This record gives sequence, C-alpha cells and structure tokens, in this order.
Amino acid sequence: MPKPIRCVVPKLKGKTLNQTKTALGRAHCSLGKVNRPRTVRRRHTLHVASQSARPRTNHPNRYRVNVTLR
Repeated sequence: MPKPIRCVVPKLKGKTLNQTKTALGRAHCSLGKVNRPRTVRRRHTLHVASQSARPRTNHPNRYRVNVTLR
C-alpha cells in the first residue's frame, strides 16, 4: 500500500499571493485565510509577512495554511 501524500509547508515569506498559491499547490497544501491590510497604496504589490504553519513541517494532505500580507 503506498504512503498517503503529505503536505510539506514551503517557506512563503516574501512571496506574492500568486507565488504563494503556486507553491502551496506543488506542496499538496491549500491556501486558508488571507489577511490583508485595510488600505494599500497604489501600485504596491502585497507580499506574505507571516504564515500560520512553520516551513518544512508535515501535515495531512490539503492542509490549510493561513497567510498575512503586507
């Protein structure tokens, strides 16, 4: 019987939201809640400031990782 697929959380700090979605998909994880600032200046690209799960930790398949953008 093959081993079940695990979610190995990648390092997301500094990545944009699109890069975060791609990285989580490759790692068999999913994106949970996204906390955004109330106001953002024009042409400011939001980047991940923190994440709920520590990088390189193992979790069940499709584990939700919450992120905070700045």
